[in-house]
This record gives sequence, C-alpha cells and structure tokens, in this order.
Amino acid sequence: MTIVLVGTETRRRKHIDWEIHSSMYDGSVNRRSGIVVIMLPSANDNSIYAPHGWEEQRLYPNTRWMSIASKVEFERQHPYIPDRLISNIIKDDVKISIVSWDKLNDHILGSLVEMAFRDREDCKYDLSQPMRRANS
Repeated sequence: MTIVLVGTETRRRKHIDWEIHSSMYDGSVNRRSGIVVIMLPSANDNSIYAPHGWEEQRLYPNTRWMSIASKVEFERQHPYIPDRLISNIIKDDVKISIVSWDKLNDHILGSLVEMAFRDREDCKYDLSQPMRRANS
C-alpha cells in the first residue's frame, strides 16, 4: 500500500516518480501496491477522485461529482500531481483515489487504504513512461 503526499514540488521530484513506479510494478519480490493520493494544504487542491464507485463516494456526502474529460484538463486542474500518476488515474482499469488533506479523518483514510489494498491486483498500471532521471 502506497500513500503519495502531493505538495507543490512533488511533481518535480525524481525519487517520487521512482517510488510510484515501484508501487505499480508487479515483481517477484515487491508486489503491485494499491495507491492513495493525499493533496497537502500547500497544493491548494480540494478535489476528490473516487474511482471505487459508490462505496467510496458515500464517504463524502453532499459532494458534486464530475468525470475527467481529458488528460490535459486533469493536468490543468491538478498541476502538482506527478505525470506517472495522472497517466494511470485517467485509465478505466486503474483505481487511484485522490483526497484533499482537509477532507481526511481516521474513517476516510482507513476506508481508502482498505479499498486500495483490496483492488490492487485488478489495477492495470501503465509503466511505459520512462522514469525521471533528474529533478526539474
């Protein structure tokens, strides 16, 4: 299980990309992980993305849900999320939840971790993107 904390510099860090890649890779020693993204207050992003459907959406009552129109639109709305995550979040066969720090509590975090762990084997992560070689 991997929790990615996203702040204003996260997208630019090569080691973050390496950790995300490692979490997505299904090897003989390290198995594929479920992933949850938490947007830190510095990112100023109050969005919620709930790919686990109604089971996850019920955690956030009175929320207006929107679908992702395109990768370009998603990147515009979430400028600090690393490219590797965005490329996978927009896929139908990958379940990576996004929640803002201010929406978190013990129940929500526990539920997100449980859903991500349970569904990790069904995620068809795209690892075709080259790994970052330097910070930008």
